[in-house]
Amino acid sequence: MEDNKKVTTSSTKKSTSTKKSTGSKSSTAKKVSKSKTTSSKSTSKTKSSNAKVNKVKKENLDIIISDIDKIDNDKTQIIDLLVSDNVKKEEVSESVVKKDKKNAFNKKSKRKKFFNGKFYLDILDILIIILITAIISCIVSGYILNRQYNKNNIFNVTSLKEDKALSEFIQMYSEIKDNYYEEVDSEGLIDAAIDGMLQHLEDKYSIYFDKNSSDAFDDYLDGTYTGIGILASGATVLEVYENSPAEAAGIEPGDVIIKVNGKDIKDDNANDISTLIKENDGESTVVVKRSNNELTFKLKTDNVTINMATKKVIEKGNKKIGYLGLSSFSSKSHEQFAEALIELEKEGIESLIIDLRGNSGGYLSSMESIASLFVEKDKVLYGIQTKDDITYTSDKTEDKREYNIVVLVNGNSASAAEMLTAALKESYGAKVVGKTTFGKGTAQKVVHSGETSYKYTAFKWLTPNGECIDGVGIKPDYEVNNTINNNIINDKQLDKAIELLSK
Repeated sequence: MEDNKKVTTSSTKKSTSTKKSTGSKSSTAKKVSKSKTTSSKSTSKTKSSNAKVNKVKKENLDIIISDIDKIDNDKTQIIDLLVSDNVKKEEVSESVVKKDKKNAFNKKSKRKKFFNGKFYLDILDILIIILITAIISCIVSGYILNRQYNKNNIFNVTSLKEDKALSEFIQMYSEIKDNYYEEVDSEGLIDAAIDGMLQHLEDKYSIYFDKNSSDAFDDYLDGTYTGIGILASGATVLEVYENSPAEAAGIEPGDVIIKVNGKDIKDDNANDISTLIKENDGESTVVVKRSNNELTFKLKTDNVTINMATKKVIEKGNKKIGYLGLSSFSSKSHEQFAEALIELEKEGIESLIIDLRGNSGGYLSSMESIASLFVEKDKVLYGIQTKDDITYTSDKTEDKREYNIVVLVNGNSASAAEMLTAALKESYGAKVVGKTTFGKGTAQKVVHSGETSYKYTAFKWLTPNGECIDGVGIKPDYEVNNTINNNIINDKQLDKAIELLSK
């Protein structure tokens, strides 16, 4: 029985257990139900929250879509604007390129501000530098020149103020001009004073020229003038120029002019011959004495070019010898001499005779140019001796000759003619034939003052070997005298020159 209790008890427990189990299920069901309720609420809340989020997203999406529409509208407006203004894509591109270049240039300009060991200069910089340099140079040069001028001017003014003799002269001039009882020619007083000063030097080469003498002297040295074409010393005709009215009329060297247009010519008015000839519209009647005869010539003045150079070819045996005579050293002498020399050389001359007989000189520059045609470069042409120092002048040209030369001279070969003779003899090796030259070893400076002029001795000249020939002359290598038979000159001097060069 006890076994049945147990079973019953066991069954009871099982039943209880079942009840408990049923009760547990019920409890679980409640929990599930509760959980479902909670979950349902939570889901409901989630749905509500999601709805809100979706609403916000939708609103944001609407805003974004609105903004995109707005941007599209703006783009459309920009495109419409570009199209309406006819702006092409290439122009926009070009604008961008220009802007890029400008930015690149600005960057480059900024880089210039930082020194990296290199200089960057454009054209404008260079022009500015050149301009500034030129301005500075002008200022400095002007300052130096002005300072030097003021220095010299102060010295001159000071020396003049301290010159008592000049003060006395000015006082005397003012006294006569202001207080002489008649009107006084001021220019005449000054001219007379200059003439008196030159005479006081007791130098026969320091001379005052009045207007007529000054004009004649200038014409002769210039090589052209208006006249009848003669060179006269006083009333004696020394030379008749080629292609001149005097040559055409028949006037000859050695004629003595005794009357012009009915006016007698004597020693006191011999210097007026040129003026008298040019009167009456240039038409004049000239009477000359030739030997014991008086000859009358009617002449008309003309523009006369004084041809200082004469030339010819002398043939001796199988030799061609050039002859070139030069009457003066005028401003045109070098040109005329050089042209004649070239023509002779084209004819095939093998040697040359230069005739300086009767040549009284002229411009030093003309002599130097002619000597430079023959003397080798850097060889001495002449020297100059002033009261302060001695200087020598050498040839600076590439011209030179190598053939033999003989120079003809006589007692009337003077000054520049003697300088050329000495240069050719001592620096070229030429031979000299004839008579001892005049011996004028000084040179004068010509000064023009209004319509008058004067010349004064400025220096002595020296031969290339340093010799002064003043008052002595140049002795020829071969001294030869010409002879005269029946008023015909036998030119023995020329014959000797030909003999020397035909060997």
